[in-house]
Amino acid sequence: MATCKGSRPKALVVPMEGDSYKGVWALLEFIYSVSRFPASMPDLVRNEAARGTAIDMIAPAHKYGFDNILRYCDDIFSSWAPTASSFSCEHIASWISFADKYKLEKTLAALELQLIHKGTDDGFQFASKLSPQSLARLLKGFEIKFKQAQAALASTHNCLPQLDAALLLTWQKQSQACQP
Repeated sequence: MATCKGSRPKALVVPMEGDSYKGVWALLEFIYSVSRFPASMPDLVRNEAARGTAIDMIAPAHKYGFDNILRYCDDIFSSWAPTASSFSCEHIASWISFADKYKLEKTLAALELQLIHKGTDDGFQFASKLSPQSLARLLKGFEIKFKQAQAALASTHNCLPQLDAALLLTWQKQSQACQP
Protein backbone atom coordinates (compact mmCIF):
# COMPACT_ATOMS: atom_id res chain seq x y z
CA MET A 1 0.00 0.00 0.00
CA ALA A 2 1.39 3.39 -1.03
CA THR A 3 1.75 6.15 1.55
CA CYS A 4 2.34 9.85 1.09
CA LYS A 5 5.25 11.13 3.13
CA GLY A 6 5.14 14.80 4.03
CA SER A 7 2.32 15.76 1.69
CA ARG A 8 -1.39 16.41 1.95
CA PRO A 9 -4.22 16.26 -0.55
CA LYS A 10 -4.44 19.56 -2.48
CA ALA A 11 -7.97 20.30 -1.18
CA LEU A 12 -6.68 20.54 2.40
CA VAL A 13 -3.76 22.83 1.69
CA VAL A 14 -4.31 26.50 2.54
CA PRO A 15 -1.59 28.75 1.09
CA MET A 16 -0.22 30.87 3.94
CA GLU A 17 2.97 32.69 4.75
CA GLY A 18 4.89 31.46 7.79
CA ASP A 19 3.71 34.15 10.22
CA SER A 20 0.08 33.83 9.14
CA TYR A 21 0.21 30.08 9.56
CA LYS A 22 1.60 30.55 13.08
CA GLY A 23 -1.10 33.14 13.76
CA VAL A 24 -3.90 30.71 12.90
CA TRP A 25 -2.40 28.05 15.16
CA ALA A 26 -2.01 30.61 17.95
CA LEU A 27 -5.67 31.50 17.50
CA LEU A 28 -6.72 27.86 17.73
CA GLU A 29 -4.66 27.41 20.90
CA PHE A 30 -6.20 30.58 22.28
CA ILE A 31 -9.74 29.33 21.55
CA TYR A 32 -8.91 26.06 23.27
CA SER A 33 -7.60 27.84 26.39
CA VAL A 34 -10.65 30.13 26.43
CA SER A 35 -12.99 27.16 26.37
CA ARG A 36 -11.11 25.58 29.29
CA PHE A 37 -10.57 28.70 31.45
CA PRO A 38 -13.35 31.20 30.66
CA ALA A 39 -13.19 32.93 34.05
CA SER A 40 -9.77 34.45 33.30
CA MET A 41 -10.88 36.09 30.06
CA PRO A 42 -12.24 39.41 31.41
CA ASP A 43 -8.78 40.11 32.89
CA LEU A 44 -7.23 39.43 29.51
CA VAL A 45 -9.58 41.84 27.75
CA ARG A 46 -8.81 44.59 30.28
CA ASN A 47 -5.19 44.41 29.17
CA GLU A 48 -4.60 46.88 26.31
CA ALA A 49 -1.92 44.60 24.83
CA ALA A 50 -4.53 41.86 24.53
CA ARG A 51 -6.25 43.74 21.70
CA GLY A 52 -3.01 43.69 19.72
CA THR A 53 -2.64 39.98 20.43
CA ALA A 54 -6.22 39.32 19.35
CA ILE A 55 -5.65 41.28 16.13
CA ASP A 56 -2.46 39.30 15.41
CA MET A 57 -4.37 36.06 15.82
CA ILE A 58 -7.63 36.97 14.10
CA ALA A 59 -6.12 38.81 11.11
CA PRO A 60 -4.93 35.59 9.38
CA ALA A 61 -8.24 33.84 10.05
CA HIS A 62 -10.00 36.81 8.47
CA LYS A 63 -7.53 37.00 5.58
CA TYR A 64 -7.89 33.34 4.66
CA GLY A 65 -11.63 33.14 5.17
CA PHE A 66 -11.85 30.89 8.24
CA ASP A 67 -15.43 31.98 8.90
CA ASN A 68 -16.16 29.28 11.49
CA ILE A 69 -13.20 30.41 13.58
CA LEU A 70 -14.25 34.04 13.27
CA ARG A 71 -17.83 33.23 14.31
CA TYR A 72 -16.53 31.30 17.33
CA CYS A 73 -14.28 34.23 18.28
CA ASP A 74 -17.26 36.56 17.86
CA ASP A 75 -19.20 34.42 20.37
CA ILE A 76 -16.27 34.53 22.80
CA PHE A 77 -15.65 38.27 22.56
CA SER A 78 -19.34 39.15 22.74
CA SER A 79 -19.69 37.09 25.93
CA TRP A 80 -16.98 39.30 27.49
CA ALA A 81 -18.74 42.55 26.54
CA PRO A 82 -20.56 43.00 29.90
CA THR A 83 -17.16 43.24 31.60
CA ALA A 84 -16.45 46.30 29.45
CA SER A 85 -18.59 48.46 31.74
CA SER A 86 -15.48 48.98 33.87
CA PHE A 87 -13.39 50.11 30.87
CA SER A 88 -12.80 53.69 29.79
CA CYS A 89 -14.86 54.86 26.80
CA GLU A 90 -11.64 55.06 24.77
CA HIS A 91 -10.75 51.45 25.61
CA ILE A 92 -14.24 50.26 24.62
CA ALA A 93 -13.96 52.27 21.39
CA SER A 94 -10.65 50.58 20.54
CA TRP A 95 -12.33 47.16 20.89
CA ILE A 96 -15.28 48.42 18.80
CA SER A 97 -12.86 49.44 16.07
CA PHE A 98 -11.30 45.96 16.23
CA ALA A 99 -14.70 44.21 16.04
CA ASP A 100 -15.81 46.48 13.19
CA LYS A 101 -12.67 45.78 11.15
CA TYR A 102 -13.00 42.00 11.44
CA LYS A 103 -16.80 41.92 11.08
CA LEU A 104 -17.42 40.45 14.54
CA GLU A 105 -21.09 41.50 14.50
CA LYS A 106 -22.19 40.18 17.91
CA THR A 107 -19.16 41.70 19.60
CA LEU A 108 -19.70 45.00 17.83
CA ALA A 109 -23.35 45.22 18.91
CA ALA A 110 -22.57 44.24 22.52
CA LEU A 111 -19.72 46.75 22.86
CA GLU A 112 -21.69 49.56 21.26
CA LEU A 113 -24.43 48.90 23.79
CA GLN A 114 -21.85 49.16 26.60
CA LEU A 115 -20.63 52.49 25.26
CA ILE A 116 -24.19 53.82 24.99
CA HIS A 117 -24.91 52.85 28.61
CA LYS A 118 -21.61 54.24 29.79
CA GLY A 119 -22.36 57.66 28.30
CA THR A 120 -19.50 60.09 27.88
CA ASP A 121 -17.42 59.65 31.01
CA ASP A 122 -14.24 60.37 29.07
CA GLY A 123 -15.59 63.08 26.79
CA PHE A 124 -15.32 62.27 23.10
CA GLN A 125 -11.65 61.44 22.68
CA PHE A 126 -12.74 57.94 21.70
CA ALA A 127 -14.81 59.09 18.69
CA SER A 128 -11.81 59.27 16.36
CA LYS A 129 -11.34 55.50 16.79
CA LEU A 130 -14.81 54.70 15.45
CA SER A 131 -15.95 54.29 11.88
CA PRO A 132 -18.73 56.64 10.72
CA GLN A 133 -21.08 53.62 10.68
CA SER A 134 -20.29 52.76 14.30
CA LEU A 135 -20.72 56.37 15.34
CA ALA A 136 -24.10 56.56 13.57
CA ARG A 137 -25.28 53.35 15.29
CA LEU A 138 -24.13 54.71 18.64
CA LEU A 139 -25.98 57.96 18.09
CA LYS A 140 -29.16 56.08 17.17
CA GLY A 141 -28.79 53.90 20.27
CA PHE A 142 -28.25 56.90 22.48
CA GLU A 143 -31.31 58.65 21.02
CA ILE A 144 -33.41 55.56 21.82
CA LYS A 145 -32.02 55.47 25.38
CA PHE A 146 -32.69 59.20 25.73
CA LYS A 147 -36.31 58.83 24.53
CA GLN A 148 -36.89 55.92 26.94
CA ALA A 149 -35.52 57.99 29.82
CA GLN A 150 -37.65 60.93 28.74
CA ALA A 151 -40.80 58.75 28.66
CA ALA A 152 -40.00 57.25 32.07
CA LEU A 153 -39.50 60.68 33.59
CA ALA A 154 -42.65 62.06 31.97
CA SER A 155 -44.67 59.21 33.44
CA THR A 156 -43.53 60.21 36.93
CA HIS A 157 -44.27 63.92 36.26
CA ASN A 158 -40.64 64.87 36.70
CA CYS A 159 -38.84 67.18 34.33
CA LEU A 160 -36.03 65.80 32.19
CA PRO A 161 -32.62 66.52 33.72
CA GLN A 162 -30.78 69.23 31.78
CA LEU A 163 -27.65 67.08 31.68
CA ASP A 164 -29.32 64.37 29.59
CA ALA A 165 -30.55 66.89 27.02
CA ALA A 166 -27.07 68.44 26.81
CA LEU A 167 -25.51 65.00 26.49
CA LEU A 168 -27.77 64.07 23.60
CA LEU A 169 -26.97 67.35 21.85
CA THR A 170 -23.24 66.68 22.29
CA TRP A 171 -23.63 63.19 20.82
CA GLN A 172 -25.45 64.65 17.82
CA LYS A 173 -22.78 67.31 17.23
CA GLN A 174 -20.00 64.76 17.59
CA SER A 175 -21.67 62.42 15.13
CA GLN A 176 -22.05 65.19 12.53
CA ALA A 177 -18.43 66.27 12.99
CA CYS A 178 -17.20 62.73 12.34
CA GLN A 179 -19.23 62.14 9.18
CA PRO A 180 -17.01 61.76 6.08
